[in-house]
Amino acid sequence: MNKHLNFIIDGLKRIENGDYTTPISLKGDNELAPIAEHINSIQKQFLVRENQLKLAHEEMQKRLLEKTKDLENFLQELKESESNYGDLVQNVNSIILRMTPKGNVLFFNEFAQKFFGFTEKEILGKNVVGFIVPERDGADKDLRALIEDIGKNPGKYVNNENENILRDGRRKWISWSNKGVLDKEGNTKEILCVGHDITHRKETEEALRMAKEAAEEASRAKSIFLATMSHEIRTPMNGVLGMTELLLETKLSSEQRQKVETIFKSGEALINLINNILDFSKIEAGKLEMEKTDFNLHQVLTDLGSLFKEIFNKKRILFHTSALPGVPVWVRGDGYRLHQILINLLSNAVKFTEKGEVTLTAESKQDYPFQVCFRVKDSGIGIPSHKLDELFQPFTQADSSTTRKFGGTGLGLSIARKLAEIMGGNIRAESVLNQGSIFTLSLPFEKAHEEVVPMDAPEPLTINEVLSKEARILLIEDDPTNQEVIMGMLKHLGMNAELVQNGSEALAKLKQESYSLVFMDCNLPDMDGYSICKAFREWEKTNGSDRRTPIVALTAYAMIGDREKCMAAGMDDYLSKPLRGRELRAALLRWLGEAEKEDILPNQENRVEGSAALREIRIELGEEAIPIMKNFLKDLKIRQASIKNAIEKKQLRQLSREAHTLKGASLSLGFNRLGELAKKFEELGESRQIEGTEELLAYLTIETNHANETLRKELEKT
Repeated sequence: MNKHLNFIIDGLKRIENGDYTTPISLKGDNELAPIAEHINSIQKQFLVRENQLKLAHEEMQKRLLEKTKDLENFLQELKESESNYGDLVQNVNSIILRMTPKGNVLFFNEFAQKFFGFTEKEILGKNVVGFIVPERDGADKDLRALIEDIGKNPGKYVNNENENILRDGRRKWISWSNKGVLDKEGNTKEILCVGHDITHRKETEEALRMAKEAAEEASRAKSIFLATMSHEIRTPMNGVLGMTELLLETKLSSEQRQKVETIFKSGEALINLINNILDFSKIEAGKLEMEKTDFNLHQVLTDLGSLFKEIFNKKRILFHTSALPGVPVWVRGDGYRLHQILINLLSNAVKFTEKGEVTLTAESKQDYPFQVCFRVKDSGIGIPSHKLDELFQPFTQADSSTTRKFGGTGLGLSIARKLAEIMGGNIRAESVLNQGSIFTLSLPFEKAHEEVVPMDAPEPLTINEVLSKEARILLIEDDPTNQEVIMGMLKHLGMNAELVQNGSEALAKLKQESYSLVFMDCNLPDMDGYSICKAFREWEKTNGSDRRTPIVALTAYAMIGDREKCMAAGMDDYLSKPLRGRELRAALLRWLGEAEKEDILPNQENRVEGSAALREIRIELGEEAIPIMKNFLKDLKIRQASIKNAIEKKQLRQLSREAHTLKGASLSLGFNRLGELAKKFEELGESRQIEGTEELLAYLTIETNHANETLRKELEKT
């Protein structure tokens, strides 16, 4: 037994010493044999585990070696990357600097050093504000406050542009992108700034700004030149046309009359030329406004036929107009500009056609929106094919010799084409030399707003106008010729006027005397008409004047906004030079005229009129009548202005609506003459008749003023 036990002890000692290969040799039926077998089994397991551990250790050693090599490689690459990054930061074509939240420089890359001319030693620790950047940036921001703001908002990019100071004193514009950088505690430890030179861009912007200002100045100079030219030409033309018109009112022989009429027509032609130049200027400036009103397209052709019939007859040229089937009668568009373009095309046809015929036809190319082609065909001198495109260039004609032979500036066709393009259409020309030309105008039109029902035109009014001979008229005019013309026209109309030649004297006269009507030139020495009018209107207010003196502007300026300028100064009306007798007469009628009742309106004997009617209304309605009268008084001038505006813009349907409203209100309050007058306007609008409205407008002013005065007096009693 002891022997067997020693075998087991020896085996355990071998295992203890790490020998797992020698088993315990103990066999037989003795009692210790199972123990020996169990120990041998454990020994075998130890051997397997030892081999596994050995293999695992070897694998781990291998992997550790590989990781060590990888780490060595990574550290080498990192070292190289840091070197490359440093080179990149130092040499990139961008200014890179880092600074403290207070603006002291921590880092300044080599590109920045070369750009500014400072070494790193010279700039490190310096505050950027006042050293390389000014106190404020290009948007006038305080840079110290900007830096503080960046520091308070880490992670947020802040961009700014400013002029920067180089070492040699030169200044360069830089666009900066700035961002705060946080430390581990979340505080801003520094600010990273990246900048790019934008001096060239800024110089280009400045050059463009200066070029724009120069162009605008040139445009202003051109506008001033055109306005001045218009004024300087219109002023003597007022004398030429005015004196010619007065001369035509005298007894003349047929030969004298023919020559005077030639002078008058030549003057009219010159005024048309001025208007063309002004139109051209407005088109170039983009200030030409187009209107959209309902008008009779067929009537335009008929009117042109009547207008040119006599002209073609004198040259013994056949002329006819026609609208082919399918051309709409009523359309919506700018009838005035259509008329202007076709007059230009027909005028050219007259000018360049000596024999044969001229035709104007209209043809519809599309149902809706209506596309209408107008063709002006002549049998005139024709145009070489290589010259066709030049026709529509300003101040250009197909042959310069035609200017001497036929006259003209070459502006007409250029304006006509530009007008057509603004209206959404075009003009093209076809021609064969010595055989004739065809000009085709293609324009789109909209459908008229409402179906137009033809009506019989109202009977023309025969008005016996009466101008008050007691009226005191003041003419303020410095030009001797204009003085003679206007005074002569007034005398011809049976009116007398006082004359003042300068601004200060005119203002003194207006304050000292009471005038029924004032005609005021706007361009006076020592004090212009606008200043006089403003000063006088202020004087009227402060001196408690119960009457507003009507002032009519007389001006040779005819640019966009001149009328509005006169109205803004306090003037009541506007007449453009050269002045026509009919225009002066209409102005006198508007402000001084009275009409014989039986000539303008139906019998009123059964109606209560004016103040008597208002008294009846007050008795019937009591206090409720007061707001009614006040509302009518407030609306009266607005309605009058709307009617005048509708007539000026040829918006006849609008005229009908405005007149209808005025008619009902006027008749309701007993202003029967005003109501009947409004009814006439309503009928003219419904029948699409513009003729006759000019005279009626004068009477509308008279009746509106009468109603206004009557209402005020009645309301003063409350």
